[in-house]
Amino acid sequence: MMANKRLELATKLEEFCPNCYYQPPSDITMKYPCIIYNKDTPLQSKANDFNYISIDKYILTIVEHKADTGVAERIRDAFKTARISQKYIADRLHHTKIELYF
Repeated sequence: MMANKRLELATKLEEFCPNCYYQPPSDITMKYPCIIYNKDTPLQSKANDFNYISIDKYILTIVEHKADTGVAERIRDAFKTARISQKYIADRLHHTKIELYF
């Protein structure tokens, strides 16, 4: 069930950018622009020593040659539980981090 949910997310992310990488190894050659996404600590709410709610959290990094292409904003607007958390430049590429519960 969990893998299906992640694959569903992958399909949705590919609508914004065809180059999507889930937890890529360090030796992979990526094509830009791209979306790199990793699983993070899930949002959990407990009751009576059981998980009442558990929602997976992903950290997305949009990596692009140009700033302000609007990809990050379109993702943020498409998912109610997404928020842009950081923007920076590294290796002459623009990076935008998004926190997404899915």
